[in-house]
Amino acid sequence: MWVHVDAAYAGSACICPEFRHFMDGVEGANSFSLNAHKWFLTTLDCCCLWVKDPSALIKSLSTNPEFLRNKATESRQVVDYKDWQITLSRRFRALKLWFVLRSYGVANLRSFMRSHVEMAKLFEGLVAMDKRFEIVVPRNFAMVCFRVSPKAMGMRKSKKAERRPSGRSLSNAIWSPPPTKRRPHYQPPPTTGDAHPLWHQLDP
Repeated sequence: MWVHVDAAYAGSACICPEFRHFMDGVEGANSFSLNAHKWFLTTLDCCCLWVKDPSALIKSLSTNPEFLRNKATESRQVVDYKDWQITLSRRFRALKLWFVLRSYGVANLRSFMRSHVEMAKLFEGLVAMDKRFEIVVPRNFAMVCFRVSPKAMGMRKSKKAERRPSGRSLSNAIWSPPPTKRRPHYQPPPTTGDAHPLWHQLDP
C-alpha cells in the first residue's frame, strides 16, 4: 500500500514551528506534496514532491528507448526526472521557488504565513459574532469556512444573501445546505484592513 500526504495548501504553513505538529506521523508516508503556488509566494504552477523510495516510482514510470539513453543517467550522475513522470520533459519550476527562498528567507516567509493566519482569525471572529452566520468547520490555518445560518434566515433568504451587488463572490464548497463559503487568506497583497470591508460586503 502506498500512503500519500497531499498537503497542497496547508503544507506551506509547516515552515512555522507552531504548525509543525500537523506533520506528526508524516514519516510513515511514502510520499508528500505541497503546492508552492498556493501559499508560498510562488507563481502558478509549482508543486514540491518528496518520495521516500524513488525506485518504486521510477520502476513504474521509467522508459529507456535507445534514443533517450545517456551516460550521465546510467551512471547516476544526475537525477533524470523523465523517469518520475509520464511526460519526458518539464518546465524549470524549481528556479522560481529557489528565487522565493533566496529573496524572502525563512524569517520573512514565516511572517508572511502568520500575517495571513491573523487575518483569518480576525475574519473568523467577525463571523462568529453574527448570529446570522455559522462557522462550518474549525479554522486551523488561514481559511475560514462559513455559511448563512439556515435557522437564522431560512433557505430562501440564505440563497439571496449569496448574491452581492458589488460583484464579489466567494467559492462554494459542499457540506450541507445551504452552500458553505470559503474565505482564504493566503495571497498578497491583502492586509488586516481588508477583513472589515469584505465583511460589510457580505452583510446580507
